[in-house]
Amino acid sequence: MDREKEQAKNPGTSPYFLIALSRNERWEVREAVAENPSTPPGILAFLAQDKDRFVREAVAHNEATPPEVLSQLAQDKSWEVRCEVVHNCYIQDTTLIDMADDENEQVREAVARHTDMPLVLAELAKDQNRDVREAVADSSSTPPDTLAQLAKDKDAEVRMAVAENEATPDEVLSALANDEDWSVRYWVAQNPCTPADTLAVLAVDKEWQVSEAVARNPSAQPNHGLSDEVLLSDATVPVSDTMEIN
Repeated sequence: MDREKEQAKNPGTSPYFLIALSRNERWEVREAVAENPSTPPGILAFLAQDKDRFVREAVAHNEATPPEVLSQLAQDKSWEVRCEVVHNCYIQDTTLIDMADDENEQVREAVARHTDMPLVLAELAKDQNRDVREAVADSSSTPPDTLAQLAKDKDAEVRMAVAENEATPDEVLSALANDEDWSVRYWVAQNPCTPADTLAVLAVDKEWQVSEAVARNPSAQPNHGLSDEVLLSDATVPVSDTMEIN
């Protein structure tokens, strides 16, 4: 057992001993101090300048890290450290807004997945990177007009995310029900918020995966507006013949 590392991780370790451990020559020990929820703010600020990336990542992840230290780490040279800052639930909105312009697409994607600020999401919806736009399309906080914009995205993966999002407006789901890519229509058929009249159209889709998705949709049961005849139309196939949609 690594005694120094265990002491560094222990929330009951004396702050004075944590100071000594924060200067340990082994980065694994310093990392453990940075992860410790009982580590005092001053030590976390000291470790935020550590030469080792893993130590700075641990500081960024620690919910005890002061907001001003997180703001400092938001400009770290390592994108992995900056991503950990985004994941910290105590990050300030002003810091998150600044990070929406980060040079690294993985940091911007992390912002899109962790912010609930409509203006930030609307700006990220214009990002050149597909994964960033897809993250915006996934968010329940994305404004309706932004989802409508993303429903016309050139990449099917983005349109699929819009189709799956339960916050997507009815009229946008209805438009996506006519998408040229059957995978997009599939996710419209899966969405429990898709209107009954749109599900009725998809129930006779030329692709059996789409029509079967309608049959599995709880909103497509007879008491939700679809007849037994539609649900049992020739477009559906036995469940045993289905294939997983990734």
